[in-house]
Amino acid sequence: MGLVFRNLNGTAISTVSTPSVSYTSYYLQSYSYVLPVGTRSIDYIMIFIRVSDTNLDTYFHDNSLKVY
Repeated sequence: MGLVFRNLNGTAISTVSTPSVSYTSYYLQSYSYVLPVGTRSIDYIMIFIRVSDTNLDTYFHDNSLKVY
């Protein structure tokens, strides 16, 4: 998962990403980042990569982005 913080003009001012994970069962993840000064929008990016086999099953439960 990655976040791109953008200013009023839509220019990226900062990016962060979580470590890659590979789990075969449910796993709770939680990350906190400081909101850069000047942020007006955030791109929330998730990338899925099939490592092997033909199984494409991916499940998410309660995926959210909270800004405080």
